[in-house]
Amino acid sequence: MNEPRTGFPIPDEAVDKGGAAGGGGKILVYEIGRARDTAAEWIRTLAGEAGWKLDSNEQSPRGAVRMAFSKGGTVVKLAIAGDDIRASLILTLP
Repeated sequence: MNEPRTGFPIPDEAVDKGGAAGGGGKILVYEIGRARDTAAEWIRTLAGEAGWKLDSNEQSPRGAVRMAFSKGGTVVKLAIAGDDIRASLILTLP
């Protein structure tokens, strides 16, 4: 599936948890039944196949993966937090 406003790819198995409080509709949360690092690699692959360029890829001291992708002048930011069982995908839209 794709996020409807930007077309950024979201794994089909991701469960839409809605918008983050205070995000003004620009911060979307999804949950996926995969380990954090596996989910991060999967998103990098899906985004690349859909023509999104990986602009940054960092890991926070607490283990969250933070990425930024761009395509056609649109930039989205993604944080992936979680453990070895499931991950939360936090997508920040422009």
